Amino acid sequence: MDWRPGSELPPLTVGPITTEMLVRWAAAAEDYNPIHYDQAYARKQGLPDVVMHGPFKLALFCRLLHSQLGPRGYIRRIKVRYTGLDVPGDVLEFRGTVERVEEGEGERLAAVRLVAQNARGVVTVQGEAEVAVREQPADQAS
Repeated sequence: MDWRPGSELPPLTVGPITTEMLVRWAAAAEDYNPIHYDQAYARKQGLPDVVMHGPFKLALFCRLLHSQLGPRGYIRRIKVRYTGLDVPGDVLEFRGTVERVEEGEGERLAAVRLVAQNARGVVTVQGEAEVAVREQPADQAS
């Protein structure tokens, strides 16, 4: 990945989302709110269907970032705001754009703007991350 301002991370496409995916996430996260797996309950609450967990979407942003960081990189900070609902059948695209880059103390720091949008055209998550990539030691440079 070329960590320069304006660079875009290759998007991560996930889906279509299934109720089974949501049930598995609920179990792994021990989040048993029925809006994530019980369609009748979710609709009774005024929702269009069961809805995807926010932290599930956050984890997918982490997957997007880690796929580009490699073994010398890490996420220093990530912050997201949930702006819409995703339901079974949705296909989501997670994107990141490098906003700025700084060099410091043996690593390159990059600020990345994050956006997730479903195939219905709804942006359902916006956020930002700060990532770092450690410089390769001189004896390992190629």
